[in-house]
Amino acid sequence: FSREVRLKIEDILRHRLASTAIEYTLSMGAEGGEFARLYFSCVTSRRSPAQGTFSDLERDLAEAAKTWPDRLLEELVRRMGPRGGQRMFKLYGGAFSVEFHSHTPPLGAVYDVVKLESLYATAETGAIQIDLFNSKSDADCSRLKLYNLHAKMPLSDVMPVLTDHGLRVVDEVSNSIRVPNRPIAFVHTFRIQLDGHP
Repeated sequence: FSREVRLKIEDILRHRLASTAIEYTLSMGAEGGEFARLYFSCVTSRRSPAQGTFSDLERDLAEAAKTWPDRLLEELVRRMGPRGGQRMFKLYGGAFSVEFHSHTPPLGAVYDVVKLESLYATAETGAIQIDLFNSKSDADCSRLKLYNLHAKMPLSDVMPVLTDHGLRVVDEVSNSIRVPNRPIAFVHTFRIQLDGHP
């Protein structure tokens, strides 16, 4: 549960039920496991949804309540099939930090999983994996991801290599990935531009 989820649910209720006022009550508990239960009261002049059906409303609410790991599992299964997706989720479902969730969509994490699996399969000491891509949400910069095991790459080692190749680093984020019974992995994400980019 989060404020973001609650606001999404309110938007759905406002849209689907043409609600003019919405109030909510939050109940927290630990019966058979921790849970958060939300009760919404909606003021509307309608007896049926203004948009779609009650099934549509139920589907939208279920989608809004999904967590980042829920969406990661869906993307893994979609791209690797049920067996492969479930197997990868058992390894990586809890490996990514909340900070990682905040700047990487689940689909992006699927590509990270593929790179990390290649890295773990390599016995070579000091091996790295590289990914380079563009983001529609940030047209001015490309993304360069470097993956390595055991210890973070010192920026003082990486920056000269990038600048020597005519790249300008706008910023960098490093995240540790903790897969059970495997060495710690690191993902270094650089926002880059060609040097001289306006």
